[in-house]
Amino acid sequence: MTSIYTDRENLRWRGDDPLIGIVYQHGGEAVFYHITVEGANAPSSPGATVYKNGIDVTATVMGGDVPFQVIGQVIILSPLYFSSNQPESYSVVVVATLAGVVQKRQLIVQCPGLFSRLIEASNYLDRRNIIWKLDKPRMGIVFQFPSETVTYRITVEGSVLPYTPSASVYKDGGNVDISGQVMPGGVHSTSGQVIILKPLTALVAGSVYSILVMMKPASQLDIRGNELIVQCVDPKAT
Repeated sequence: MTSIYTDRENLRWRGDDPLIGIVYQHGGEAVFYHITVEGANAPSSPGATVYKNGIDVTATVMGGDVPFQVIGQVIILSPLYFSSNQPESYSVVVVATLAGVVQKRQLIVQCPGLFSRLIEASNYLDRRNIIWKLDKPRMGIVFQFPSETVTYRITVEGSVLPYTPSASVYKDGGNVDISGQVMPGGVHSTSGQVIILKPLTALVAGSVYSILVMMKPASQLDIRGNELIVQCVDPKAT
């Protein structure tokens, strides 16, 4: 299925397009968006204003003490961070000076919310081949029986090396992290491109679990997230 989202690793400021792109971001991520300005004119004096529901919320969701940067043709925004995982959108209006002229472009950031509904069995992923795709907010949906204990291994696509992984687990659309109950032992770890989660266990038949996986890409300050949905199959259902 084609993603509606722009690849977060390949954002472009084009001369004839007011929209840089539409990207996803989960609550808890801290993302330094890199925007490449096309053409011969190098950008300077970058800045941004963030709007939510038409209200300027820049002071609460962007930056802190981290300044905007320009490296060659690339604008690096101050980090964007919000904690809520409610479905909502942010409009980031990016400003920069090109050839002495102040210009603006828009980046739309959507929090997709956490998945909570039951799905058809034909949509399940192969549990042995879970891929973290950089342009999708969800890895997909896997099944697990109540009696199983499963250690999920997630391969991050491309050349991004993951470090310091963590995970929060939410049940049936709730907003309370229950990872202490269903991931009680072990440690999250990495091996090359692969994130190895703590074993997932003690699931309740018929429930849907959202695992929000976080990691730091190597050599970057970002905190990146993606969602894996686990549907606990009811073995007694007909």
